[in-house]
Amino acid sequence: MAKIQSMSISEFMERGRDKKAVNAVKASVPFAVGGGALLMPTSAFAATPSEMVTGKMMDVIMGATDPIIEVLQAIAYPAGIIGLTLAGIKMMLNQRDGSVSAVQAVGIGYLMIQAAPWFMELLKMIVSGMA
Repeated sequence: MAKIQSMSISEFMERGRDKKAVNAVKASVPFAVGGGALLMPTSAFAATPSEMVTGKMMDVIMGATDPIIEVLQAIAYPAGIIGLTLAGIKMMLNQRDGSVSAVQAVGIGYLMIQAAPWFMELLKMIVSGMA
């Protein structure tokens, strides 16, 4: 039987994050006071955009989106069951067109949410191959 663990939202968002990598990114991206303009370091002008994203920066981006994707994946199953139930009710009420399109939308949405980590890895491979 699985053990239930309770935590706050901020604890959930912070788990598994590399604090040193996050602090390094925060330190390397200074903002102008009041204006909000991004100040680029002089070494960034020599690098192409794909070179700037590869390596540690891509890992930080992927790590920042992991908690969001995990929450969406956890919500997808119950939301899919509710959507399929409502589509079944539409089918029983003789609204065939609406129910078929609802089943398609629920199925495609569920598959896309479950495949989001795979799409992120694919994007990472494409970007690192361009460098």
